[in-house]
Amino acid sequence: MAGAFNENALDRINVFCGGQRPWLGDTIRSVTKCGRPLSVLQRGASNVYFPHVASSIYLPLWGENTSRRIYELLEDPEVWSFLSSALVDGKIDLQRCRLLSETPGKCRGIDPEKLAEAAQRRLEGIQSRYLQTEESEEDYRYAEYVALRTGRGGNQTDLFSTVRTADEYESPIRDFFSAVTLVHKLRETRAFCGFSRYLPDDPRSRTEKINDLKLSMRINWLPAIVVRGEGIFLELNAERLEA
Repeated sequence: MAGAFNENALDRINVFCGGQRPWLGDTIRSVTKCGRPLSVLQRGASNVYFPHVASSIYLPLWGENTSRRIYELLEDPEVWSFLSSALVDGKIDLQRCRLLSETPGKCRGIDPEKLAEAAQRRLEGIQSRYLQTEESEEDYRYAEYVALRTGRGGNQTDLFSTVRTADEYESPIRDFFSAVTLVHKLRETRAFCGFSRYLPDDPRSRTEKINDLKLSMRINWLPAIVVRGEGIFLELNAERLEA
């Protein structure tokens, strides 16, 4: 067994990966026909499994200028489905908002015009995302960066941040940073989108990683969790950084 863990140690036996995915119950037939050389790993070793998790901060910018009650109503899947499933000329139907405000229940007494305005802002945000091509990791991170450095959100939404100038703080904060954003609350979604073995870095695309989580059927969901918290965002002083 000496040298069994060395790279290319199993090449001499002329057996290669058949592409089976036993974690999906696929232990016999070959789906991907991998064909790559085999490597020896100790069962239970830390490099047998590296999960790949995609995360994104929820940016409900449409809810900044609305009340907490309207925001919570539009976050309700039942209410949002009722309003977004029957558009009029591509816009939220004001009559449906009036119907909700007159129906006994959680929407009773709500201002239908303000509800329609907020719902339209949310709808336009969703539609603009669908019109874009596939967004990269950098696109998501830049949107989060802009929202945090400008103090977007509000106390009534799932994102609430306020910006303070670095001059309000003592050294070394004022020396190396231009602003400090106090993130009073945020909501982050973390989705499991695949895994790798042997090495944590995987050059494959996210789509290829997700394909490892299914057999031949198409899936349009991933296991995910929602995490709520708070934090601090520090913006580096651009002049000091340039120097």
